[in-house]
Amino acid sequence: MPHPIVADELALLDDVNQKLREQPYESPPSETDIVDELVRIREEIHDAKEEDKGALLEQYNRNLALLEQLRAARDRAHLDLQSPYFAHLRLREGQRTRDLCLGKATRIDRGLRIVDWRNAPVSRIFYRYQQGEEYEEELGDRLVNGEVVARRTVAIRRRTLERVDCPESVFVRRGDEWVMTHHEPPRMAGGQGTALRAHHHGEGGGRRLGTDVEGFRRRVDKHLPDIAGLIDAEQFELITRPHGGVVVVRGTAGSGKTTVALHRIAWMAYEDPVVDSDRTLVVVFSRALRDYVDHVLPALGVQRVRVRTFSDWVHKTRRRHFPKLPRRLRDDTPSLVVRLKQHPVLLHVLEDHVRRTEGPATMEQAFDDWASVLSSPDLLWDGFRARTTSTISRKDLERASNWCRDRIEELLL
Repeated sequence: MPHPIVADELALLDDVNQKLREQPYESPPSETDIVDELVRIREEIHDAKEEDKGALLEQYNRNLALLEQLRAARDRAHLDLQSPYFAHLRLREGQRTRDLCLGKATRIDRGLRIVDWRNAPVSRIFYRYQQGEEYEEELGDRLVNGEVVARRTVAIRRRTLERVDCPESVFVRRGDEWVMTHHEPPRMAGGQGTALRAHHHGEGGGRRLGTDVEGFRRRVDKHLPDIAGLIDAEQFELITRPHGGVVVVRGTAGSGKTTVALHRIAWMAYEDPVVDSDRTLVVVFSRALRDYVDHVLPALGVQRVRVRTFSDWVHKTRRRHFPKLPRRLRDDTPSLVVRLKQHPVLLHVLEDHVRRTEGPATMEQAFDDWASVLSSPDLLWDGFRARTTSTISRKDLERASNWCRDRIEELLL
């Protein structure tokens, strides 16, 4: 017999699967008839009498609202029947106990209570409170309070429960049996000191890479919980912070910064569908990370966001604003010039020059400001001497400036 916690989760999943089979998803009706009706009414309004236009406009607006509802329903995320949810909450409010599941789509219908994790008013209970804690949250226009009786993350594949993570332990399916381990549940973390080791000192004889303390092979358990179930309270607050302004996430390597950023995009797109469009740009530094983001965002329900590496974005932006500059980058630039162009003080020198120089906000003026600063050793020397104790000497600045002046003259010929 499986552990009572496992038996509880198996019974819940059986009930969910049964209800999903009894209540299959029905796609919204076709919008063709409504569009045809809108076209007909619009043509009638053009030739209608003034006293009839009011009623026709009201009819037109009513059909337009219905069309928008149909399109919103079609664009809404659909429940994955093979893995309908990744977390389970059991809440006690007074004398009433209820079960709530978190997934990647909402389905509340005739006994099913699965909510999208991006539905912050409800899901914040899962992310803010631990098992056994009392909660108080404002959901909609009412204040609810109670106790988190159970808080568990689960891995469900092909409608089958594979793993249960809870404060009591971690339960993993191994064939037809369930194994209870006592390892720390998975979490979004990493960085210094968290690398997986094959074995501790003196344990090499009985331990092998890919096995745990009891000798079970780790590689057998490939069904870790959905990453949305591993988000902690602080990360959830960052993900669901109101739109607008700049949100800076700082942390060590492997601490979940990228995951937080991608889930924030998914949450923002859930709140405002306009975010999931080519107007949103994700910029990363490496091609490997770009490919990873390209793979993860669709899994979070975000399909249309553009993903670019910083170098690609900079190159295309430069070409768009300054089409007369050479397409190819030089490979013979002296190291001294590279050092000058990458020095942070150069930005301040450019800012000072732009502030003192009158001119229109055009691409031509921007190029002129850039060329004027790089070809003027006096401007460079005054700026560097005022802001840094850098070892770049006046002679070095003159050499770098002369090289830049020659290259600028080549561009202007």
